[in-house]
Amino acid sequence: MSKIGFIGLGNMGLPMVKNIAKEKKHIIYVNDLDKEMLKPELWPDNVMPTSDLSILAAHSDIIITCLPNIHIVNEIYLGNSLFLDKLKPDALAIDMGSSDPNLTIELGGALNKKGINLIDAPVSGGVKKAISGDLAILAGGTEPNVARAMPILSLIGGKIIHTGALGSGQACKCLNNLCSATGLLVVAETLSLAEKFGIMPNTFIDVLNNSSGKNNSSENKFLQFILSEKFNSGFRMDLMNKDILTALKLANTFDVDFSLSQTSIDKWQRAESELELGCDHTEIAAWQKKLS
Repeated sequence: MSKIGFIGLGNMGLPMVKNIAKEKKHIIYVNDLDKEMLKPELWPDNVMPTSDLSILAAHSDIIITCLPNIHIVNEIYLGNSLFLDKLKPDALAIDMGSSDPNLTIELGGALNKKGINLIDAPVSGGVKKAISGDLAILAGGTEPNVARAMPILSLIGGKIIHTGALGSGQACKCLNNLCSATGLLVVAETLSLAEKFGIMPNTFIDVLNNSSGKNNSSENKFLQFILSEKFNSGFRMDLMNKDILTALKLANTFDVDFSLSQTSIDKWQRAESELELGCDHTEIAAWQKKLS
């Protein structure tokens, strides 16, 4: 029976834990800043909530973090000597949040000196696929470490891609989210123009989704979250901006032409500055419509 520590029970982390817990051969120690999430009555018998990270570290062979950024992950591993000292020799750390790939590589080096292995395994698919256990998982790390993680990752994801060395999963994640963010903006802009021509919004989205212009946003966001005015996809705008700024930082490192992407990034930054703090990223479509 494997013992897993899971830190971060947010919109994505919570359904991930629930899917792992369905396979009763795993004991899962869970931790979150929200103490309401640590009530024992919320969990099945094989999930052990704890507010003490040192207890989680001492009992876990594999530790999964699903947190907003690498700085929080660093604080847990490197800023908390009690946690690091309690980790089992040869423990495997899996970072499933989205982070800066270069900082992930630095963390991996620091943990390796302590005998701890790290892979980065950010996900794509949103809350819906986190619930269904059908996420795409972008795993960066050595082949043995990724292979060791596979039995757990397969309970969370429907498609697991070994992207290469440590940090490559994070690189793929931020670049993927830049493509997604830019695609959402393009649909929002063209939809505004279609409406001015007298085309109904639902009709135009139907055209896109049955033609060559379809993308993830037209298929999975506009009808569900934007035209319905629900704006509750479960992914905040500030987190989207974090990821696309990471992509920009990566581009600057390699000095590539990023002019089209820069235009998209600038617009996302402006939207976040003008919209309510903590708003869903899909609200950029309504913001864009007001500009048109």
